[in-house]
Amino acid sequence: MLNANEIVLEAVNTLNEAMLSPTKVTFSGLKGRDDKIWSDKTELELAVQNLLKNALHAVSSEKNPSVSVSVHKEKSSGGSPRIAISVSDNGPRLSDEAFEKLSSVLSSSKIDGLGLGLSIVRLIVENHGGQLEFFRGPENGLKAVIFLPEADENPGSSE
Repeated sequence: MLNANEIVLEAVNTLNEAMLSPTKVTFSGLKGRDDKIWSDKTELELAVQNLLKNALHAVSSEKNPSVSVSVHKEKSSGGSPRIAISVSDNGPRLSDEAFEKLSSVLSSSKIDGLGLGLSIVRLIVENHGGQLEFFRGPENGLKAVIFLPEADENPGSSE
């Protein structure tokens, strides 16, 4: 059982320190200890870093680039508590075709991209019992959200 805030903050700090982009990623997380998930730290950190790198790439030609990541708690459509890790950018608006390709294996808009990054992120997230979803901003930008089930600190205690 791990703290989602800590994993995401570690991914942000690693990218900011590596100075892969002049754009600094901003972070906002849950207060307190309400962000417990069952996770492999390295895998989830890799997934978040991949989404952040994609967002930094998307804003690289923007006049006022912005990339942010947040951790928040919500309920799934079935009512179960879950943790949402959202990576948002203000990059250019994606065409309908490009937006649809986000869910395709071996599809990349990068010249040197193989199209494996999002497939690996999706696999990691699904192996953790979660989902990966994408949302377009009203005018531009993209938000990628990892939804993971909240960890029950006392599994089996309701029996």
